[in-house]
Amino acid sequence: MAFALLCTCACGPSIDDSVRKLGAASEEERETGRQELLLAKDQAVAPLLEALENPHFAAGRPQLAEVLVGLQSRVDDPRIESALLAHLGTDPDPRVKARIAHKLGLFRRTGGIEALFGALDDAAGEVRYQSIWALGQMADQLSPEQVERLQEHSRRLATDANRSAKREATIRVESFVDAWIQEARRLSIRGQLAEAESLFALALAYSPSSKRANYRMARFYFDKLSQEKGLQLLRQHGMVLDAPRLSEVPVIDGRLEEPLWQQAACADTFFQYSSQHFAAVPSDVGTRICVAYGEEDLYFGFLGYDSAPDSIVARISARDDALWHDDILEIFIDSDFDHRSYLHVGINSRG
Repeated sequence: MAFALLCTCACGPSIDDSVRKLGAASEEERETGRQELLLAKDQAVAPLLEALENPHFAAGRPQLAEVLVGLQSRVDDPRIESALLAHLGTDPDPRVKARIAHKLGLFRRTGGIEALFGALDDAAGEVRYQSIWALGQMADQLSPEQVERLQEHSRRLATDANRSAKREATIRVESFVDAWIQEARRLSIRGQLAEAESLFALALAYSPSSKRANYRMARFYFDKLSQEKGLQLLRQHGMVLDAPRLSEVPVIDGRLEEPLWQQAACADTFFQYSSQHFAAVPSDVGTRICVAYGEEDLYFGFLGYDSAPDSIVARISARDDALWHDDILEIFIDSDFDHRSYLHVGINSRG
């Protein structure tokens, strides 16, 4: 039995073999190498660090960095963090830097916070994106001074040329805006209107283009101080449609070519809804909605585009049936404007 055990150990993969697997073309082989190295723990550290410095191992260097970050939770070896942070700042391969930044955020390695701040100025957009994402994952671990720095970097990167960095920075900006808005609303409920107004103003001073901040400021004025000013602000930021009265009754046939619809108030700028963040990210597909009213009726015209129209789900055809698992248009009408009761209508592509 002892002989069999020794044979098994001797015949197992060597550390060098496992390191080489990280540069393999096969994803399955790379994953095998990653698992072997994580299980090897301390024995894998020196070979991994040596390979990371080897320019001839170019194909597998991002994977090397990934394994080293993973080993930090298994091995107490200061060489790992030192090497990773050095490469985050100076590695010639942006793939390596981006992978290090991402994994530092994923594992919430707070020792890398300062290096991540430095990487926000990297020449590679992917590195800037992964770095601000990583700092966002550790936002609750930042000192007050670091929070202020993240606020300023986020505001700057919200206009970044890299689309991913710009989007992530906008999400960070809106997370700060939301904190001020929530506190302002709490103050408003307690009747501390001057203090609430100051916080809304602070949010807008930080992010003047924030849809959420502009809407909440306008609603604050409308609900608490001045309906006229509230409506003025809502119109100023394109958040109100003044529905006209139609001269005739439109034909309800599922089409909008009828000239009568030209009289309606229409909007075609929309943003994605997310349960994960508060940023107003422009929709990837077009939408147009028109609103008008008649003597007794309120009319909605909706034109929705879809990137895969052949996969639209529309199973329900009966009125008042449970169509909430279909792809639907939902309309919420707060007719009393009291934010408590509303009419909810759902319509699928079958009408």
